[in-house]
Amino acid sequence: MTIVTSIYEATHGRKPRPSQDKVWSFLITRRPGEATSFQTSGTYREAARAVKAEAKTIGGASKITVMA
Repeated sequence: MTIVTSIYEATHGRKPRPSQDKVWSFLITRRPGEATSFQTSGTYREAARAVKAEAKTIGGASKITVMA
């Protein structure tokens, strides 16, 4: 499962740093028109693990996007 960072990159001009600590917002897309938002805090590395686990509990994801 890949996390798409293009929206974050467009806003901040770079990819998120693995050790960057903040509140992270993600959009988990299962299929077109069906998405769930997910928010967590901590480092990007911890947040990526958490959002992937959340995606598995809701039945998978076709795309995970970092929003902020």
